[in-house]
Amino acid sequence: MPNKNYRRGYNFERKVRQYLETLGYFTMRSSGSHTPVDVIALPRCSRAPDKFEGAPLLIQCKTDSALSKKESVELYNLALDLNSVPLMASKNSRGHTVFSFINYDGTKSEVEL
Repeated sequence: MPNKNYRRGYNFERKVRQYLETLGYFTMRSSGSHTPVDVIALPRCSRAPDKFEGAPLLIQCKTDSALSKKESVELYNLALDLNSVPLMASKNSRGHTVFSFINYDGTKSEVEL
């Protein structure tokens, strides 16, 4: 039986995927990974918003902890190598899902999808 933290993380990743799919993305979960990416979202040509000019999204999901600077820079560099957009999905103080763009120096800036 998976532990409580694993289930919480899995459920949050599933919620993020479902939300992105309503926006027109095809999503995949990197299950059991110890990589910088939990969810990959690929835009469907006719349905996804053009906010990121059709680039894939690489998303690290965090339910209750922050992304360290090292993890942020690693995600940014991977996204740069793959011509993708590095994002972090987390919950704000009200429990709502928010997305943040990961900058080259590991800082984050909230974005609306």
